[in-house]
Amino acid sequence: MTARIDLYSFVPFDRGSRVRWLANELGLAITEHRLDARAGDHRGAAYRDINPTGLVPAIVRDGVTQFDSGAICLTLAEAHREAGLAVFEGEPGRAEFLSWYFFAASTLDAATYPLLVYKLFQPDAAMLEASIQRLMPHLATIDRRMMDRDWICGRFTIADILYGHALELQHRCGVNFAEYPAVAAYYERLRARPAAAGLFQR
Repeated sequence: MTARIDLYSFVPFDRGSRVRWLANELGLAITEHRLDARAGDHRGAAYRDINPTGLVPAIVRDGVTQFDSGAICLTLAEAHREAGLAVFEGEPGRAEFLSWYFFAASTLDAATYPLLVYKLFQPDAAMLEASIQRLMPHLATIDRRMMDRDWICGRFTIADILYGHALELQHRCGVNFAEYPAVAAYYERLRARPAAAGLFQR
């Protein structure tokens, strides 16, 4: 029996997109609940019962609540181990997978978010450019990693979903990947995945 998954998010492209993409890869149906940020839906008691941080996304899966998109993706991948969308305990490369996965979920995400702030929420061209420049060393790291591989850890996994989300957000905020050809090629491979259809700009 397939678990019922309710997804709470703000807009079609936010960190909830990571969960949507993974659900598509796994063939899972999700029920969408769009919160109105301007109305403060995320600060209300009803949503705080689901996610005490008041952030998005969050899911309710068969009555169990979970927040943080990285944690949600790892939990869903583990629940559907047969799909091979993570490197699991006991498999070769587990430590490497976790390192690259949490680099995307923490360091890269933290370096990418200011671009969104200075592009959309508090438009500031100088601060946006400064944020892009601070991001460049991370792109150089990813470029070196991707020079001899298609996916970040051998096969396509949830780590690639997190990198795909970050690269798309960077692209929307004006980052040019031309200086990093391996990153540019990786981004195109990610965009081409059928499960990502509708999540990337076209």
